[in-house]
Amino acid sequence: MIRFFDDFPRDYEVALEPEVETATSQVEFGTVGADGPVHLLVQIVPYSGRPWVGLFRGGALSRNAATGVYSWPDPGRLGVFCSGRGYLVRSNEPSDFEELGSGLVTQVMTIPERGKVLLADPWEVQAFGSAGLEWRTGRISVEGLNLTGVRDGTVEGTVERGSGPVALRIDLRSGQSSVG
Repeated sequence: MIRFFDDFPRDYEVALEPEVETATSQVEFGTVGADGPVHLLVQIVPYSGRPWVGLFRGGALSRNAATGVYSWPDPGRLGVFCSGRGYLVRSNEPSDFEELGSGLVTQVMTIPERGKVLLADPWEVQAFGSAGLEWRTGRISVEGLNLTGVRDGTVEGTVERGSGPVALRIDLRSGQSSVG
């Protein structure tokens, strides 16, 4: 089941898997390719602008890949993730978008009290705020990682190693990480 994670103030309404009307503008995101036919339909109704329906093509076919629609620290944007492939789209101008992450986003963590969204893939973490990308950790894992929470300005989680999971800590302001 697709979910809308509505953690930030926004300038639009969202309908998941809408019935597509011929009068509604339709926009396609991503390309058809080896990743397969997975897609997500989302209708966006901006408070100022015309409604539109987006067809968001998915990424890697992995059971761990992130799928969902997220409000964003910038109230005019939303993040859409389909099978690990991420898109950041302006709600009232769908041609203004960018692809997010590596194409294999496994976790999206919203931190509304800090105005941030974290994206994790098996190798690194990225932080986004209202002005865009704030930091990226660089490669901190080879076998995978998992974010578990935030405490005292530190993102906590684990990094998979051959011997098992190892503690991960990331400073939320700078993106500096420590493993072990």
